[in-house]
Amino acid sequence: MSKPKKNLGKLKHYKRIFHTRDQIVHTALAWAAGIIAVFVAGYLAAPAVLDFGTHTWYTVVKGRDLDSPSSAAASEPAPAQSAPAESQPEATPAPTPVPKVDQGSWAFASLSGFSSPEKMAETARQYQEKGVHYVVIPLKDSTGYLYYPSTLPDASKSVAATTIDAAAAAAALREAGLEPVASLCAFQDPIAPYTNRDMGIHYQNTEYFWLDAEQEAGGKPWLDPWSEAAVNYVAGVISEVKAMGFNTILLSGVQYPSYATSSCGYAGGGTATASHLAQLLKSWNDTLSADGGTLWVQYPLAAVASADPVAALGGTYADLGVQRLMIAMPAEVPENQEELLTAAKAAAKSAKTESVTVKTADSAVFQ
Repeated sequence: MSKPKKNLGKLKHYKRIFHTRDQIVHTALAWAAGIIAVFVAGYLAAPAVLDFGTHTWYTVVKGRDLDSPSSAAASEPAPAQSAPAESQPEATPAPTPVPKVDQGSWAFASLSGFSSPEKMAETARQYQEKGVHYVVIPLKDSTGYLYYPSTLPDASKSVAATTIDAAAAAAALREAGLEPVASLCAFQDPIAPYTNRDMGIHYQNTEYFWLDAEQEAGGKPWLDPWSEAAVNYVAGVISEVKAMGFNTILLSGVQYPSYATSSCGYAGGGTATASHLAQLLKSWNDTLSADGGTLWVQYPLAAVASADPVAALGGTYADLGVQRLMIAMPAEVPENQEELLTAAKAAAKSAKTESVTVKTADSAVFQ
């Protein structure tokens, strides 16, 4: 006899839903798109909703007329109140005005007076008390050294071991009502040619440097007035010191060598002519003048006074077209010094030189 089967009740069968990966991705993208759409709609509608709500609150609840001019003016921020006159700082007093170009005395300073800010201020005060107007600082001399940190590529070997802050020195003098003057030597430079050989004078038809064999020179090269690189180097130095605050430049050494010049082979087949020096001086003078600067040129007494052509000038002084001249008196007084000085002044007048000064030792005066 078989056993009766137990009644287990009704069995429920559930259908299991399976989604493919593509369906899941599509569903997620649809939800994301919907959420983004809601946010975009809210962002676009928010200003209008806020404006409507704000307008309703103030017009219905508060009873204001926002369209009236008085209400619009009341809603604008009040203009800032100006500070009382007594609270404003006092104006800085202007420095003493620098004298005109044709008046005032000159002093030739040493670099030691500008070695520190304290020294600069003291030096400026001393010259001011002496009544000096133009203070000349040597920034490039006939040794070829530059006494400030130049950034010119061709000056890499020319910066001296000891330099000054030329810009600070110029500022200190100007604050005392003095005119800072940068003294620069142009072509008598035995250092720069070794940095860039294209700048030096060569022996005729050779690659060797022409060397100045005068006893005082000791066999040293010169910059070539006909070399484009040398001319640009001098112009670069002028531009640098002008940017440092030296509006007045005193240029010396704008000349050719005066010894054994027949052996000099100038760049481009040039010759020692005064007309070429005149062209260079005019170019530098015009550049400085356009930037508010003033160029002075220094020449020895004998060179200015000579009625005959001078080898170093390639002609006479009258051929150079100098506008502002400083006549350098010799260290040893010649017997005919007064005669030479009279001739030099006459030559400057004949050449229509605008201003003339005479340098003696460490000072100079206008004539």
